[in-house]
Amino acid sequence: MIKKVIFTLLSYLLVVSLHAQISISRSDYANPGDFMRYEIDTPAASFITNLALKTGLNKTWDFSSVQHSYVYDSITFSAVPANAPSYCNLLVNSRYGAHYENADNAGVKRILDRPNNNMTGMYIDFLRFPIAYGNTFRDSLKYIKIGTPASFNTPFLGTIGYDSLRAQIFVFDTITCIGSGTLVLPDTSCEVILVKISSLAATNLYGRMPTTGWRSINMFLGLDSTQRTIEYLWLAKNGKSYMARAVLDANGTSVRRFDRFVKQFTYPKIKSISTPSATKGSTINLQVNCSGSNFTKQPGFSITIRKGNYKLSLNSYTVVNDSVVLTNFTLKQVDSLGAYTIQLLDPIAGLLQLPEAFVVLPFERIPQLQALSVGKGNPNSSFVDTLLASGTHFSTKAANVKIKMLKNGQAISGIKTSEIGVINDSTVQFRLILDSSVEAGHYAIQAYNWIDSLLVLDSAFVVSMPTGIEPENKQDLGLNVYPNPAKDRIQITFTNPGNELAELQIFTLLGELVWEEKIRKSSYQIPCQSWNKGVYLIQLKTPEGINTKRVWIE
Repeated sequence: MIKKVIFTLLSYLLVVSLHAQISISRSDYANPGDFMRYEIDTPAASFITNLALKTGLNKTWDFSSVQHSYVYDSITFSAVPANAPSYCNLLVNSRYGAHYENADNAGVKRILDRPNNNMTGMYIDFLRFPIAYGNTFRDSLKYIKIGTPASFNTPFLGTIGYDSLRAQIFVFDTITCIGSGTLVLPDTSCEVILVKISSLAATNLYGRMPTTGWRSINMFLGLDSTQRTIEYLWLAKNGKSYMARAVLDANGTSVRRFDRFVKQFTYPKIKSISTPSATKGSTINLQVNCSGSNFTKQPGFSITIRKGNYKLSLNSYTVVNDSVVLTNFTLKQVDSLGAYTIQLLDPIAGLLQLPEAFVVLPFERIPQLQALSVGKGNPNSSFVDTLLASGTHFSTKAANVKIKMLKNGQAISGIKTSEIGVINDSTVQFRLILDSSVEAGHYAIQAYNWIDSLLVLDSAFVVSMPTGIEPENKQDLGLNVYPNPAKDRIQITFTNPGNELAELQIFTLLGELVWEEKIRKSSYQIPCQSWNKGVYLIQLKTPEGINTKRVWIE
């Protein structure tokens, strides 16, 4: 009788003990907006095999001495977009890409991510809530696809004779809750259950040639038709995702990777930037200040300043420390005005944005003469020339626009202007008449309008001898432009033995500035595929002088 009572009592305690084990329900799982950070592949992976493989009730997995790898990633849980499958309610983003999940008390279903085989929409049972010690779930998926090499994203197979492909994929999953107890990590301790996931995937690919028919191409592609994976997940209440994860080798006996949850105390974000605005033509050192970040300059890190699809061209960037990035860029005349969003893409912090934080302002328009469309002539000649300017206020209503040629600050009687006509506020067309008395040399051009008053451009025009011999002039920079006409890009070369800083400007015949750059290189390439067809003036200024060339964009 006593033995029977003791047996009954022990059975009752055992049942109570089993039912007292931790259980994970849907309410403990992730929701849209949740975020977690985890440490990737810590150095301790090869030393924790015995600890990782412990199974049973009321166990303790103590990883408090696990070394840090200083390589991190994050998982974010978002609401699904409108085109997501109807049975999904979470979009999970991590370094492995994005996938949909359906998380509810009936189960969590994960879409297999096999984009090359277009398997979007196929799913297997991943977990079923509630999860408690002893639970086992099994599911399998059979998938068959037939198509052309192009539909399998393998066009090279088509080039060697295959006109059709067929894929057979079988996936078998077994998920078992093999332990419960306490997980101890360097920065936290929590009550967990341990889940073992065993997956077996069998893949067979067949190709068809018109001459030989169907045959297996697994070996030809170096494909292992049977793949086995085993992993452990330690799941905790309110853990959002796993608290620790161990991936085993193909035999399931040795841990080859160990990831662990890292407490997230500050969500990474961009706090401020050092320069909120700048004018076109200026060079900026912009400092981006963040919080909760852990920046390192490694593959995958980038900084972008963009407005819609348009991006500013950055000269360089420097990761100063784990929360500060410094970037240098020059605003060109072709850059669009308005507010730009700062974006940082970091393998650890993910995508950080500060919307419409930086504003590009209009160029400060200082009235100045830029170039002549025809910058050279011979005595006893007459031709129509065009004066290009910027920031000026020429007006067709003003009858007192004056154009003169000067040498040493004095008007020259041998060069006259007539038929002066204003095209727009920065472009004037006129006839230039050179008589026989004009001397060879370099001349300045003077323009007058009633708003800007007198404006002068030195060495703008060259008078040559009828023989074609140029006058001696230290301002000849040897400017060359090719190809001419150009289509996609322009190559510019000039003589610059002293490595002097030169200013390169390109104008339309209407005086619109389309490109501006300060350069030292004696050879420079400019993309022009987005420019309108027509004639452009290229002007190069150095301490030695000014040269102008024309180029046709076709």
